[in-house]
Amino acid sequence: MKLTTKNFFYAMIVATVLSFGGIVSAFVWGNGKLHDKAAVIAKLKTDADISQEKILKLQQAKTSKGRADEAEALLKNLLPVQKEQEKLLADIMYTTTIEAGIPPASIGAVTFTGTGEPSDLSGTVESEIINGVYTYPFTMTISDISYDTLLKLLNEVENNDRLVQVENMQINPDKKTPGQISAVNLSLSAFLMP
Repeated sequence: MKLTTKNFFYAMIVATVLSFGGIVSAFVWGNGKLHDKAAVIAKLKTDADISQEKILKLQQAKTSKGRADEAEALLKNLLPVQKEQEKLLADIMYTTTIEAGIPPASIGAVTFTGTGEPSDLSGTVESEIINGVYTYPFTMTISDISYDTLLKLLNEVENNDRLVQVENMQINPDKKTPGQISAVNLSLSAFLMP
């Protein structure tokens, strides 16, 4: 067969159309493959985001467990299992003398209430507000201090390691010296959770 210019022209048109069709089909096929890969990548990205979220929640759970442990230790310190009268007395004396700066000679009687056989709960009263919590009332007498010293003592009692609450306070001011107290009677309660 002899190739004439007319046949060559038609052959070139057919080749161009086939080439153009091949290019279009390659684009369509490539676009389909890109969509498939994009869907796979989107799913993997979603899985990675979910995994990252789970990791963050696990880390937060570890942190909150650590905080829960800290809170439990703080609660055990604030609300001990036993009344620990000796430790409570030592804490109150330390708070009064060292932290509030009251001389030991100004501290009068520290009395705990209690009747009957001594036990872990003798002298305690079950709280009517919070189930399982007991109060351990005691009184303390202090003399010859200033109002500022009394305020410092009350602040230190409030910030004490053990939960102690001032229930009642009777102040006898010094009539001769303004700003001085001749005697103060404090009714306090320590708390425990056996």
